[in-house]
Amino acid sequence: MIRILDNFLTEDDFEPIQEKILGSSFEWCYNSSIANHTGGKDQFQFVHDFFTTRNPYLDRPISKYHNLIRPILFKLQPMHVLRVKANLRPRTSKHVYSDMHIDLNMNQLTAIFYFNTSDGWTEFEDGTKIDSIANRMLIFDGNLQHCGTSPTDEHPRVILNINYLPGITNEGIPFIPS
Repeated sequence: MIRILDNFLTEDDFEPIQEKILGSSFEWCYNSSIANHTGGKDQFQFVHDFFTTRNPYLDRPISKYHNLIRPILFKLQPMHVLRVKANLRPRTSKHVYSDMHIDLNMNQLTAIFYFNTSDGWTEFEDGTKIDSIANRMLIFDGNLQHCGTSPTDEHPRVILNINYLPGITNEGIPFIPS
């Protein structure tokens, strides 16, 4: 299952989040590898952890910016948040792929929210490519192998990666926003 939701948030909700995340005062940490702990030239990114599997509960955030992403989480309506982190992938002279990977092996859904538009993308093992477009939400089965690419245009590629267990509808099926 792969679902793409454009204009996921209203402009009133999206713009303040985008402004803060892309602003010069947002706090990022250097990560010397991207996936599968593979390092090397251009295999790095900057990350900001909001919630982790070590501390997944919404009432115990690890980021002082946790309230910033609440509109995104409220719209997803997760039953349980496993991990939420922002990734900033700097521009490179040619597209650089991370390794194919799954984020967690917990029968979860994975959601990628794109904060800005760039020419980087998310790619699945079957070759499906999802462009990085601001205010787009990509939701997929967490067991799908995927990777990301660096951008080559003037923008970094900035996403929010969310691993979660979905809420259940009255019909007993996982809730996926539309």
